[in-house]
Amino acid sequence: ARHTHANDAHELLVVMEQMFRRPGPLLVNHGRPCRALSADELGGASNVEQIAPPKSCREWLRGCLDAAAPWALAALLGLLTASTALFIAINSDFLSDLRFGTCHGLALSDRNRCCGGADNIDHTTERCRRPALPVEDGFKVVEWIPWEDVLSVPFLVYLGVSIALSASSAILVHDYAPAAKGSGIPDAKAAVSGFSVAPRFSEMTLLVKAVGLSLVVGGGLALGKEGPLIQIGVCWAFMVRNHSEWLGKVVTKLPLDDLVCVGAAAGVSAAFGAPVGGVLFAVEELGSVHSLSQRALLLAFA
Repeated sequence: ARHTHANDAHELLVVMEQMFRRPGPLLVNHGRPCRALSADELGGASNVEQIAPPKSCREWLRGCLDAAAPWALAALLGLLTASTALFIAINSDFLSDLRFGTCHGLALSDRNRCCGGADNIDHTTERCRRPALPVEDGFKVVEWIPWEDVLSVPFLVYLGVSIALSASSAILVHDYAPAAKGSGIPDAKAAVSGFSVAPRFSEMTLLVKAVGLSLVVGGGLALGKEGPLIQIGVCWAFMVRNHSEWLGKVVTKLPLDDLVCVGAAAGVSAAFGAPVGGVLFAVEELGSVHSLSQRALLLAFA
């Protein structure tokens, strides 16, 4: 019996010696030495569960920025389109009222701004209402002066300003940006469908569209700024995409059709002051020619 136990003890020592001579990191488990099994002993590297190391703060922050980049880009398109719409509204109001008179004491102002609001306009005399309190000396008086009080034939001013503004807009479109004519909605549909229509949304088209729209609306023509603002929003989308070196890899994370959808929705929202209306336009008009992604519809709300 003693001989048998001696043989068993010898075999155990041999096995332990072979085990500790094999490659593998030595570990300590409750004070006793042990060895981690290698990939070959577990049946290959594919059977070994790979545990990813925890992300650093820089990697976590980069992931958050990548997730927020499309939303920031959509907000940028909305801001650019709204700024252009504000530029058109201010200029068209000033040019439209320029046909009827001028503001004394406040340059480049329409009648509403000159009088301090529509409630302060006396439509009987076409002048601003007098303040209830007397104006002290030293204060600058702002007053709207109709052309009837200055000229004997005010109709000539009305006719001349209307013709000059309309003719200037026609010359700009004909000589510098023929792509700026029309509403631009068919071009936006073509861009979403995948057609190559980038020249119709160039920087010159955007500039002529904004300036020309201010001129024709100020000239009193029967034209609205709702449809053209859709093309302006798409122009901003193309400009952001073409100048991607300014924004880095943020622009490449969104396909062009998604950018066009967001730009068109921003144009409708800026024209009517209805953000939900811009999303509905993207679904009904642009979605009828191309299947829009869920991400594009969500970004249109931005």
